[in-house]
Amino acid sequence: MAASGALRPLGVDPLWGAEESRAGETGPDCSFCSRGQEDSPLLCRQGHNTHFRIKSCDSMLGLRGPGLPAAGILCLLSFLALLLLPTVPAPHRASYKPVIVVHGLFDSSYSFRHLLEYINETHPGTVVTVLDLFDGRESLRPLWEQVQGFREAVAPIMAKAPQGVHLICYSQGGLVCRALLSVMDEHNVDSFISLSSPQMGQYGDTDYLKWLFPTSMRSNLYRICYSPWGQEFSICNYWHDPHHDDLYLNASSFLALINGERDHPNATVWRKNFLRVGRMVLIGGPDDGVITPWQSRKIQVSTALCACLCYRSS
Repeated sequence: MAASGALRPLGVDPLWGAEESRAGETGPDCSFCSRGQEDSPLLCRQGHNTHFRIKSCDSMLGLRGPGLPAAGILCLLSFLALLLLPTVPAPHRASYKPVIVVHGLFDSSYSFRHLLEYINETHPGTVVTVLDLFDGRESLRPLWEQVQGFREAVAPIMAKAPQGVHLICYSQGGLVCRALLSVMDEHNVDSFISLSSPQMGQYGDTDYLKWLFPTSMRSNLYRICYSPWGQEFSICNYWHDPHHDDLYLNASSFLALINGERDHPNATVWRKNFLRVGRMVLIGGPDDGVITPWQSRKIQVSTALCACLCYRSS
């Protein structure tokens, strides 16, 4: 569906209470967790890397679509519920924060019916909206175009939620959400959950790439992606070939900018905007099957952007 598609509020459900543990922030070296959660199943960002360990919940693919193991779905959804369980008494649950879901490449709002069913069954009460924009092949549109479309969609939702919202973003959608958090001056995102997103870029052969570029090998795809024509495809916006880093830095119109790998006039403002988020959770695992390398779901930042975020496991 095109970017002009309507928002689709898909029920009301609460994963989340009005009061939640907030992100801790340390000095510029970010060498420790501010809440002393070093031994938690969720590890904090230390130094220049973000490390999260989710025990046996390695695969994020159970979140969307049919034909995927129910055990994987329940594992992931149980983790999300545990992370953001309500912490306020039942009489105050009217203040639960809305949830916004952004889908990934070739996906649609329908792909997240399992997530919505789970929330409906376990935490009725919170409004959940899956943004029905850039569905299917439209998800190949340039990411900055998608960011603008999603920005126009989330702004009224945020305006009606003065206490903040929760943002769940899957795969390519995680990059869209990161850009949103950077460019929106007054966003009120309380929790940003990135599910198997290529935050540091993609470099690997997948079915998607073989379908899009059937005559190009991974080692040669940079010739397409690092051209003005290639940057018109979302996948090329985050194609990161480590063997051609100079070309990547010069040609990347999206990833190099939001990762702070190339100087630009908005860098300081984007950093300030991004740090408005209450807490950030990055989830991924070696059984991903799409994001290559799977470790790309981590965000690597410069010292200037360093902020240590810690999370309670229960």
